[in-house]
Amino acid sequence: MLTNAQTRHIKEEEMKKEREDKFSSAPETPKYPETSQFTFDKSDLPPVILSQIPDQMRADTGQETSRLLMETRMIQNLIASYFDLVKKNIADLVPKTIMAFLVNESRKIA
Repeated sequence: MLTNAQTRHIKEEEMKKEREDKFSSAPETPKYPETSQFTFDKSDLPPVILSQIPDQMRADTGQETSRLLMETRMIQNLIASYFDLVKKNIADLVPKTIMAFLVNESRKIA
């Protein structure tokens, strides 16, 4: 009769051997090697069903308080400021990225 520690040790050894067998086998060659790292098999995923977009954002528009209006305007201003920052950063990074690619390609050629 095996003790609990012996049984646990045997199970751990079996799991370790399974992991070694699993990772020691030769890797499968990808179908499309240049894009294999970016592909994902979505056939097993369930379909995504989204609800309809509501016609109104609030149930009752007659109860708008000054605080609610102030908070709404503040959120609108914050979102506009955020998008302005994103546009500025993108406009700044795109030329730098293009130049970096051009320099790297010219290094490869030379």
